[in-house]
Amino acid sequence: MAAGKQSFVLYHDIRQPLELLTDAERGQLFLALLDYSEHGTLPDFAGAQQMAFVFIKTAIDRDTAAWEDKREKRRAAGSEGGKQRAANLANASFACADEANQANQAVPAPVPAPVPVPAIKKGTDKPPRAPRFSPPSVDEVSAYCEERSNGVDAQAFCDFYASKGWKVGNSPMKDWKAAVRSWERREREQNSHEKRGGWDFDDFT
Repeated sequence: MAAGKQSFVLYHDIRQPLELLTDAERGQLFLALLDYSEHGTLPDFAGAQQMAFVFIKTAIDRDTAAWEDKREKRRAAGSEGGKQRAANLANASFACADEANQANQAVPAPVPAPVPVPAIKKGTDKPPRAPRFSPPSVDEVSAYCEERSNGVDAQAFCDFYASKGWKVGNSPMKDWKAAVRSWERREREQNSHEKRGGWDFDDFT
């Protein structure tokens, strides 16, 4: 089975085939599922016990394939992020060299530009309202995720919050970039939990 995967998920729909087995057969089945998930070993079952094993094995194979696909995408994203960081370092070195060449040249002191002060209506001390939140596009989220090299799936992020009406809990979202960073932290925590051998969970709520 997949190297590095320390767990598998059991779904509620396995109850019906399990009810056809005795307690002893269920125990044998569970141990066989552990052997298959960890080593790929197939048991020598027959009848209802074999049917139950095949039913659960199909779900394990499906989840394992999805897990390997997700891991490969994250590895590719990490590789691209490393190349981008190397390019940024090279650009920074060239910029430092240009600054050194210009260090002895007289540069006039910059004149600060006037900062416009928002007008406040007479007779009130309330500041102007903050700009209204506008949901980002998938491309905007993808560009921000590439900038952070976090491997977050921009399409999944947009679909998730669009289904919730772009709300965080019960409150309207104010900063989608902050939500991306929170998503990024939760994925790191989930990956760390999986490496320690914990149970798998579905997406975050």
